[in-house]
Amino acid sequence: MRNKMVIFLPLSVMIGLFVFGWLTVMQTEEVTNEQLESHTELSIEYDMPENQVHGSWNWEAMPSDGIAGDDYIEVVLLDEEGNVLPGAALDGVVELGQSDEILHTAEAVGSTDDGLLFEFPNRSEDNLTYGNRGTVTVDVDEQADIHEAEIRYAHTWVEHEGFDGDALTGDRVSFTPDIPHWIIRRTTLSAEGE
Repeated sequence: MRNKMVIFLPLSVMIGLFVFGWLTVMQTEEVTNEQLESHTELSIEYDMPENQVHGSWNWEAMPSDGIAGDDYIEVVLLDEEGNVLPGAALDGVVELGQSDEILHTAEAVGSTDDGLLFEFPNRSEDNLTYGNRGTVTVDVDEQADIHEAEIRYAHTWVEHEGFDGDALTGDRVSFTPDIPHWIIRRTTLSAEGE
């Protein structure tokens, strides 16, 4: 009887783990890069005492068609009437992470007509994934009358030369060459997709 327990108990645990794993894999929803827009969390907050804007993003799923290309974050500061405050965003940094580890850091690549632009890679290598999770911190001019902050996140899924538009909104977006992409936006007051 005792020998049967030694064999039966580990065997039943192995079968249970196999069944649980199989059910978990079968219930996992596949997402393409095009569908990833509705599976991406994006947030922004304005820390007035520190004169900083903090944003973050996180993909809730990995795209089944792979990851490639570069993504872009634009931070825009607005006054009480909703007008863009060019030059109010002084400098900033993007940090890409996995678990508690920072994998990649990038400073702003420049300014757009609306705000500060950051570019960062999407890739997977050696069990590390770049671009699916990150944060952005922007220092702002303490003299600026900032009423609202907006973050715009552009996701691309093919290799390309870069962004050469005026801003990450509407018809002002331009990539070389023209590539598939989507843009989501969040403000400190509301949330909207584009």
